[in-house]
Amino acid sequence: MTPIPTALTTLCISALSLCHLSAQDIPIFESSSKIEKIKERNDEHRISVLIEYLSVDTKTLFRLLSDDTISNSDSLLRKKIGLLEEANKAELIESAFLTCVAGGKTDSHSGKQVIYPTEYDPANITDITVDNSNKDLKKNDLKGIPFAIGPSPTAFEERPTGLICSMLADCDPTTKKVTLSLDCSLVYYQGVINWAEWKDQFGTANTSMPLFYNSAFKTTTVINNMDIALLATHTPKGDDGKPDKSKKLVVFAKVVVK
Repeated sequence: MTPIPTALTTLCISALSLCHLSAQDIPIFESSSKIEKIKERNDEHRISVLIEYLSVDTKTLFRLLSDDTISNSDSLLRKKIGLLEEANKAELIESAFLTCVAGGKTDSHSGKQVIYPTEYDPANITDITVDNSNKDLKKNDLKGIPFAIGPSPTAFEERPTGLICSMLADCDPTTKKVTLSLDCSLVYYQGVINWAEWKDQFGTANTSMPLFYNSAFKTTTVINNMDIALLATHTPKGDDGKPDKSKKLVVFAKVVVK
């Protein structure tokens, strides 16, 4: 009989050992039992949410909202703004499509990560002295050597920019009415601001922090299946980086239960 290679024997034993592990023994499956219970309770309903950020003239928006018929129906308001889009009087700025099992959570991010220092070691003076007693070290020997060292970064932070959304969603298995919790931010990176300047013969090493423009909201609401809800309005960023009060960002969510 042909002997089984040692490596293969080890592999088989490892595979057999793995079969005896429970789901709780494997980190990636720690919440599998919870997910199964969620699926069973909701008949495996899947919730999809379309989030839209639309830019609309402020006066036009509040004229629409002052209409009792329109303000009583978010779907009708979205249709009216859709007509403004077709006439180039409104613009879709950003959007996200999120999906999760009923009772589940999903996260979404589109944009770059900005990494920046948040803590510094203070500037210090190098411990180099020249006196008449030190014959081996002359002042001319120290030309080009900096006597001061600028602040040195010791800790960093990472912040996402663009559209960041977190969603918790659940639904009634019978009516398919959705309870939706959203935490959304639309973040723009706007450059840096210097808090302290440092320059020597080798260049500059300023202490600076980034500037961000953030439009954020958190909400929990109830939306019927196939319906649209107005979630929030924001003052958007203008071309100069400052709030543009002549416009509003209108945030809608459309819910579909499958």
